[in-house]
Amino acid sequence: MHIGSWEGRIDFTVAPMDDFEMVLGMDFLQKVKVVPLPLLRSMAILEEEKPYMILTVIEERDDGLGRPMPKEIEEVLDEVKDMILPELPKRLPLRREKDHKIV
Repeated sequence: MHIGSWEGRIDFTVAPMDDFEMVLGMDFLQKVKVVPLPLLRSMAILEEEKPYMILTVIEERDDGLGRPMPKEIEEVLDEVKDMILPELPKRLPLRREKDHKIV
């Protein structure tokens, strides 16, 4: 695997994720002696032969606001617009003895 200028062999698991391309696990962090430096948006790899400083890259992602909404979805949203709150509540409702009951 290549991370910045560092190169090495590691074991890893492939899993589909929506928010991240890769998550570095504890096995990797301990084996390669990684020190995360979130304040500097970087991490240090402290290998004995040659230490590395790796900077993180933040990619801009398309938020989907530029694409037109399909007509079918617009129709459904128009039907239920009186049920949708204009803004989400800032806190949870008060705790009650029973929140709901099936009769």
